[in-house]
Amino acid sequence: QHCLVSAGVQIILLCHYRSRGRERYATSDTTAEEFAAAAPCTTSTEWAMSFGVWCLNPSVVFRCLSEVARSVLLASGTLSPLDTFSGELGLSFHVKLEAPHVVDMHRQVMARVVSHGPDGRQLCATFKEADKLDYQDSLGRLVLEIVTVVPDGVLLFLPSYMLMDKLTARWKATGVWSEIEHLKQIVAEPRKAGDEFDAA
Repeated sequence: QHCLVSAGVQIILLCHYRSRGRERYATSDTTAEEFAAAAPCTTSTEWAMSFGVWCLNPSVVFRCLSEVARSVLLASGTLSPLDTFSGELGLSFHVKLEAPHVVDMHRQVMARVVSHGPDGRQLCATFKEADKLDYQDSLGRLVLEIVTVVPDGVLLFLPSYMLMDKLTARWKATGVWSEIEHLKQIVAEPRKAGDEFDAA
């Protein structure tokens, strides 16, 4: 399996620090100066470098499972298209059932890219920009405008829990959170699954 594994292996060199029990990793678009400036200057801050070999090919693990199992049943509402999923796992499924989607993509779905907030500020959630208060405020006003005109529920995806915590704290401080909460019930996804997730 040497060739199979090597096709999905990526060599990773990470620079990260731990402060007060929380870790932050440098990203590919982060310069050393930006990353160092973001790190808190406290006696509890610990810097570290780590070298990792990550397997990004799911077929490596799945093949070990499929070779010993008599049958493998995969069921989900989000696996479509199955051909792509089968290719990622490196296995052909002899029996497949793919039902049509319950959502009418032409009548019920509208895809748009919102590049700027209501104040005209460009929305760019990079490591550097996400820490800026004007970015957080602009995004907050945008979300508020959306929940004002959209009936029923609104689902907001964020790239990380760290950004979610920053936005939550900022929006509560500026009053945007309470304005949104007046229009919609806010349910934030917790970091851990299980009882804490069910309670949310």
